[in-house]
Amino acid sequence: MSKNLISTLALGVSSLLASAVGNAYECGNLAQYQNGLSYATGQIVKNVNRAFSCTVGGWCTVGGPYEPGVGWAWANAWTDLGACGTVTASSSVLSSSKSSSSSVSSSTLVSSSKSSSSIAPSSKSSSIVATSSSRSSVSSSRSSLSSSFVSHSSVSNTPALYNNNFQQHTAGAYSVARFSADWGFTPGTSAGVADNRLTIVVDPLDANNRALRVTYKANQIGGSSASVFTYPIPGGPHTQLWLQYKVLFDSNFTWVKGGKLPGLAGYNGTKPTGCVNNSLLDGFSARFMWRENGNGFLYLYNPVKQEECGDYSPLASFFSKGRWYTITSFVELGTANQYNGAVTTYIDGKEVSRVSGLMLRNSVSVSIDKFLFETFFGGSTSDWAPASDQYSYFDDISISTTSRLNEVTTGGTNGGGSVSHPISGYNLWQSTISYSQNAKVYVQDGSGIYHYYQARWGVSANKSPLQNSLPENYVGVYSPVRLDNGQPWVELVNP
Repeated sequence: MSKNLISTLALGVSSLLASAVGNAYECGNLAQYQNGLSYATGQIVKNVNRAFSCTVGGWCTVGGPYEPGVGWAWANAWTDLGACGTVTASSSVLSSSKSSSSSVSSSTLVSSSKSSSSIAPSSKSSSIVATSSSRSSVSSSRSSLSSSFVSHSSVSNTPALYNNNFQQHTAGAYSVARFSADWGFTPGTSAGVADNRLTIVVDPLDANNRALRVTYKANQIGGSSASVFTYPIPGGPHTQLWLQYKVLFDSNFTWVKGGKLPGLAGYNGTKPTGCVNNSLLDGFSARFMWRENGNGFLYLYNPVKQEECGDYSPLASFFSKGRWYTITSFVELGTANQYNGAVTTYIDGKEVSRVSGLMLRNSVSVSIDKFLFETFFGGSTSDWAPASDQYSYFDDISISTTSRLNEVTTGGTNGGGSVSHPISGYNLWQSTISYSQNAKVYVQDGSGIYHYYQARWGVSANKSPLQNSLPENYVGVYSPVRLDNGQPWVELVNP
């Protein structure tokens, strides 16, 4: 994990918190947050001159990445109640509720090379389904922090520079003719058309919808194993652009060590990808990645990247199999040779990351001029490869000078609403008992919410799961950042 990106992410969060207007909370009687202290669900503390309410007691106590307003995953454990100060009638509350699957000006438009009659703005509604990686006892909503950035949250009916919902096609091979009609050029070998790695299929969750399916070939990595092509964005030069698309990982998808997802780019000369030296780069690429267990990251190349093979920035979100997600990326290019660029990421319409203070270009001639449709397993070594063919689905791809967040239809509740508690097969945790490996227990927190745990190994008495657990999604995830902190209890996401 790049130290530079960690610091810029932290600075972005701090800047966001500091810039919030009209949000105030009387902090005079609140205790100052301290790393390592035990905090119960519902407890309110102050930190970085703001008030926070604990939403997940077990995680609030961990500290470090969960330190309110500071750690990269704090929004998974705390709700931001506002800046410390005098509360006024006009004050509003910035909420950043826990998401358990985890968790912007116009230029003159020109028409896309595609006919607007063949690819109209999508009116389809994706099926909203329960994700298997949601915690059954915790609300899945994550309130957007973008209210502090008015231009980020604005929406528009301005026509997109590119928009494709694939409804113009019948199910079948994504032929050269179909590809060329959609993208305005003949596909190269890596696109996967000739090898039948791209197919128009009926949406697995909606029989009335069609989507683009990508096949990732067994025992292979890199672009030639799935699909890689570059779409030149019309209407430039662009210094700010929005990208939005839906992605669904097949219900039998295997994450292995990770793989790439599409993103925006702008560059002159050498393409910013493939582990190249900084001296060869003039521009950026802002793609995404899934890593172990579906862990989501922004994956950035730029002229001052810290790691030769790309810098990671966590999205504090996990992708699940068998459900649609909407990924939205807003790139602000910034000034040449200045550290004032930014990439803001939304999942299902909710902001999950803002990385600011970025230097994205050396030359004024670089603009945001390319969409990198790149998805494959890798990594550069064979241990990234899947053992069998894998599939993902893409839909509703749009590139625009204005936000399309008002078109997001994915998200919704993530299960657990109708569960009868306590669930059969789980015993009430008792402080006087030691537990053997794989023992299953439940605990109610201070708000009466049920949590379900499994012992990772033998657990001694008085080791409360509320203070000594990690989410199931985090088990075994050590790269590119350490999420597995070795806690003895694992909180199950789908008990």
